[in-house]
Amino acid sequence: MDGFTGGFHAGYLWQEGSFVYGIEGDIDYANISGGSNFNYGGFTGHLGMKSDWQGSLRLRGGIAADTWLLYGTAGVAIGHAELTATGGGTSVSDDNTHIGWTVGAGVEKAFTPNLVGRLEARYTDFGSRNYDLGGFGNDVESSWTQTVFSAGLSYKF
Repeated sequence: MDGFTGGFHAGYLWQEGSFVYGIEGDIDYANISGGSNFNYGGFTGHLGMKSDWQGSLRLRGGIAADTWLLYGTAGVAIGHAELTATGGGTSVSDDNTHIGWTVGAGVEKAFTPNLVGRLEARYTDFGSRNYDLGGFGNDVESSWTQTVFSAGLSYKF
């Protein structure tokens, strides 16, 4: 699967000396899709998955130095996906909400007292869910993981 995500994040941070910690959540529009061909008992077709939104709730902790913050983050992730099987002139779909975990690291730079830029890399495992694809046999178990490299701007209140 490949594609892009974009959305909003919000959180709250505390600072004690150079140690910074807090909580953050995000919700993103996603345009991620992929698939592969299959051969199941002599029946051939295509199995495709797409995700249209995802989000997370994470703890953050890091070290501040001047106007820079190096941090790590980890928490729970949630994402919506639709699985479609196509073959023999038939197409069947089912959708599910996946719940998994996410972990990452990043760097932030304060440009002004209120405007902060960030670069972040995060790995997410959305876990497995069963999809009912009707006439294509038994339920299909599907999972997905992703690594996202993101850039963002934050406004501090």
